[in-house]
Amino acid sequence: MNVEEFLHLGETDLPSVRTSIADMVGLEDDDILLAVGSLAEGMGSRKSDLDVLLITARPAAALPLQDEVIWALGKCVVDVRIFPDTVIESLIHRLDDWSRQPWDVSDTAKFTFDERLLLHRLRHGQLLRSPSPTRSDAAFRPSEAALARLKLQVARHAGRTIQIDMVGYEETGDYRTLVFAAQKLLGHAVDALLAGYGRTNPLSKWRNRTLGQLPSGWEHELLGRPTGLSAADLLWHLQRTPEYPDRASSLAYARRIAAFARAAFLWAECRVSGKRFDVPQARDPIDAEPPTTARPLPPLEFDVDFSFSDDAMKFARLNEFGTVVTLSAQEAALVFLFDGVTTAEEAQAHVCATKSSETAGMIDRVLHALGDAGLTAAT
Repeated sequence: MNVEEFLHLGETDLPSVRTSIADMVGLEDDDILLAVGSLAEGMGSRKSDLDVLLITARPAAALPLQDEVIWALGKCVVDVRIFPDTVIESLIHRLDDWSRQPWDVSDTAKFTFDERLLLHRLRHGQLLRSPSPTRSDAAFRPSEAALARLKLQVARHAGRTIQIDMVGYEETGDYRTLVFAAQKLLGHAVDALLAGYGRTNPLSKWRNRTLGQLPSGWEHELLGRPTGLSAADLLWHLQRTPEYPDRASSLAYARRIAAFARAAFLWAECRVSGKRFDVPQARDPIDAEPPTTARPLPPLEFDVDFSFSDDAMKFARLNEFGTVVTLSAQEAALVFLFDGVTTAEEAQAHVCATKSSETAGMIDRVLHALGDAGLTAAT
């Protein structure tokens, strides 16, 4: 449901909304009105509110005492938040400055959730009226690329913290908390994936709806074991917790999510941050269902993360001071198939151009390098 449909259902219309806003909070020629939120993005329902941002150059003395005013219009609830130009300009300037800094997932982006939501709404808000010819709403629209970068930064930083925590939960046998932590990691992985497609809404309630808008070939560029599922179906599948939180089922559940998260983080980081990783093109697909006989490659420890290094990729454990493993692009692509499910033969067929003693030897070298560095988990 969009804004116009919502207003019609609520027995009112856009001209009435503009008149009502003028009556309630005042409306100058230069004021900008943006409808934001679920209705403006086509995801609303009859129970939604009409959320509006009023951006104004008026002095503080000419504004209402409250910066948010809510009232009923017809059968609709109108919620107007008032922002001086200077507040919006400062926030967008901060985002622009931040987005020009070197990419560093170890650092926290200094933006609150409310600021991130406001920035997203400014970018995607629906203009409710044309301001004066000397004033454009474009000045109050943040960069889509900067917003995607911010969403990915938040997801990557939070995901790394959770990965570290998951190691502790496994070591202490707290499998219930491990499962819940894995679900949180999955949410951040989904946010990273959406950031790669320029979908920047930070509200978790819209993750599933937005995933349903991704193209059918969304998995093609991701490393890791393909599932053949739509993005929304995969989220539903991965969210399903074990029937009971015993060690074996909890670890298997958490490892599936950790493997998907790494693949999503890598793909999104390449798309959003400009990092280059020449992913080898898969020669043979991997069946969605794993074989039942061959022994799979071991999974990685929960806190294994990657970083870029020229034409190579580095792997190491977070908050550990062990060995860093540096691998070529083709070798690194194999690492994302160390999930406790995929076999060496499947990995060889999927990543390497041919099945040969040379490519089999490469898998053995990667296996031993990761094992010697303590990056693979015992199964």
